[in-house]
Amino acid sequence: MSEGPPAHAQTPCTHCGLPVPGAPAGPGPHFCCAGCRTAYQILQGTGLGEYYRLREATGAGPSGEAVQAAAPGRYA
Repeated sequence: MSEGPPAHAQTPCTHCGLPVPGAPAGPGPHFCCAGCRTAYQILQGTGLGEYYRLREATGAGPSGEAVQAAAPGRYA
């Protein structure tokens, strides 16, 4: 019987939604790269954190095709 991937394998990046590599520590926010962390900090620091609420409300985020294009084979 297969146990499947570890729970952390599905943790999405707070900014772009791509999977966060490694085992994220704590409740978040979690990022897949330094660029997403920086973008998040800029949005939060300039009062544009509403972006994340609007993104969730509209269902926007990376498609499966976009995830594979970002790093072929990395996010299977």
